[in-house]
Amino acid sequence: MPFKLISMFFSLMSQCVMSFVFIALAMGWTTFAKAVGLIDLEKNKMMIVYMVGVCGLHFIMGFLMVFDHEEHHKFHEYQGLQGTLILSIKFIFLLSFLTCLFFSHKKVTSDKTLNLTMQKRYKSWHTVLGLTGTCYLLALPMAVTFAN
Repeated sequence: MPFKLISMFFSLMSQCVMSFVFIALAMGWTTFAKAVGLIDLEKNKMMIVYMVGVCGLHFIMGFLMVFDHEEHHKFHEYQGLQGTLILSIKFIFLLSFLTCLFFSHKKVTSDKTLNLTMQKRYKSWHTVLGLTGTCYLLALPMAVTFAN
């Protein structure tokens, strides 16, 4: 049992890091010249809010996974009310990722200091980031949906 909890903890931490990295990239981290490098805590307070929110929601997901674990009436961890809440949290991550990506793309296209070539590069970057981030964030909900 303790090894299962340790593995669940590290699994949730890796999901937390990946979710935050996708949301941070969608917000423009390391994409814009002003945001390259470490996160400036004074200028990027919204990034800190997202980081705390992502960690908090992953903590809730971990609690929900342990709460009703291995009950006889469940075929997998994501069945029932707890599973529905976990999948809802995943959709919240997806919506926040797409929202941040939309506003980041809007910021790039409205920036008059960038030439047309740079705007095309940013557009292709946002397209690739949007596709990979959406695939990652939808992988679990789609797998659970198809498994049922």
